[in-house]
Amino acid sequence: MISLLDSLTSPLNHNQRGWPWNIEVNPDIYRSLSELPRISIVTPSYNQGQFIEETIRSILLQNYPDLELIIIDGGSNDNTKEIIKKYEQWITFWVSEKDKGQTDAINKGLNKCTGVLFNWINSDDVLRENTLYHVAKHYNDNKFNLLAGLVRDFRNNDEESIRKNINLTPEKMILKTNDMYFHQPGVWYITELVKKLGGLDIKYHYCFDWHLVIRYLIKNPRVTYTNEILANFRLHDSSKTVSVPLSFQEDNIAIAKELKELDYFKSLKKELDHYVIMKEWYVKLIRIENSKDSKLNRIAKIMIDSFSDVKNRWSKYTLGTIRNILLS
Repeated sequence: MISLLDSLTSPLNHNQRGWPWNIEVNPDIYRSLSELPRISIVTPSYNQGQFIEETIRSILLQNYPDLELIIIDGGSNDNTKEIIKKYEQWITFWVSEKDKGQTDAINKGLNKCTGVLFNWINSDDVLRENTLYHVAKHYNDNKFNLLAGLVRDFRNNDEESIRKNINLTPEKMILKTNDMYFHQPGVWYITELVKKLGGLDIKYHYCFDWHLVIRYLIKNPRVTYTNEILANFRLHDSSKTVSVPLSFQEDNIAIAKELKELDYFKSLKKELDHYVIMKEWYVKLIRIENSKDSKLNRIAKIMIDSFSDVKNRWSKYTLGTIRNILLS
């Protein structure tokens, strides 16, 4: 098998060292695999020129023999397109045009995918060295419905934490139980099964990955877990995970309201109804706390609203919000 590093164009910053700048996966590693399932990766992108080259190289330098890399850019006005063009001879398909957001971009890419295995890797995240070897090996060994590995969260190249996908079931995920953790870059799907679900729902802009995996697991519950770190997830001030936490909560509520009506969740109806009530109150508390009203008006609003439903609203979160307002 032919290595790629010497053929790739040099990175913009010639001083970059380490993976995936001047290191590649040894292509001979794949000789040990009895089967090399085609792997399709979609990278949605918009104005991530400062990061996307590292993303692209981390995928290509896996040296995986049967790889589809599909990049769907939302019409970036930074240097993203120039970087993509540097690597386009190794990219299966790319386009730069206005879209309806990240979910729309991923769906566009999904429609182009012909691989057995699928994931999307955002244009500010990075695959770990040997990730695709591990993914293919686990598929050979287990023929998984879903592969769930570890993800390293980082900021400015500093270690933040290692996150482990664990206890991924529809019940635990929709209720967000404390013994469950889900981190999308470490989760790999069967392409055909994602397509059967209709891909991602574009009405969700923040928790669409939760919505997808819950629906996916209802139909395809067999999960293979691995302790390998499969991706690096970049934390930065403009990333959605960091910058818009309230919107994530609102998506969670909308998803719970939608999915709790499925027959699958009949036995959890009371729990899910209560979950939605509590989440909606939590979001309302945040909005009151961050409003421009006076301290007195904000506290009065919380007191009046909480005493209208003491059972569900008078809680440690309510008291904590009042304390935060008093100390602000």
